Amino acid sequence: MMHPYFIIIPLCTAFLITFIAGKNDRIAIVLSLLATSIMLAIALVIYPGLNDRCLVYEMGNWPLPFGIALVLDSFSGFMLVVVLLLAVTSLLYSMPYLE
Repeated sequence: MMHPYFIIIPLCTAFLITFIAGKNDRIAIVLSLLATSIMLAIALVIYPGLNDRCLVYEMGNWPLPFGIALVLDSFSGFMLVVVLLLAVTSLLYSMPYLE
């Protein structure tokens, strides 16, 4: 199950960037680009293997009305790849502006 990483990676990256951002902005930019690229790579690995399947990951072992379920189907996998591709390209083009 790789789709919990789509929550873990941004949370850990945001936690690290809050400590780094005041001291060195270039490292924060590279860290955010690295995290987004890793998530894009994971999405590109997961998406072709879906083949009209639906992956469900229940967080916390709670029943569904009370717990959180992450669902990944073909359409949401495609949209995930598109959004992450746009995020990587926008980060690449905004690097000179952010410096």
